[in-house]
Amino acid sequence: MLSPHELATLMLVKHAIDTVELDPADFNALLERELATRERVSPGHHRALITINGHVFLKAMQRDGRGGH
Repeated sequence: MLSPHELATLMLVKHAIDTVELDPADFNALLERELATRERVSPGHHRALITINGHVFLKAMQRDGRGGH
């Protein structure tokens, strides 16, 4: 299960919030769980992306009534 901060970070990634605004520890937890990934857009710059697993996780949370919109 994700912490509330990790869940919020996953929702921010889903809505394409700038990676700079993300807490590194929370984002790393998402990377470890394969719920998010990092894409290199130019040298030294990356973009956070939600993975299929991340979408599935949020859909499950939504069905359970725990958020994830």
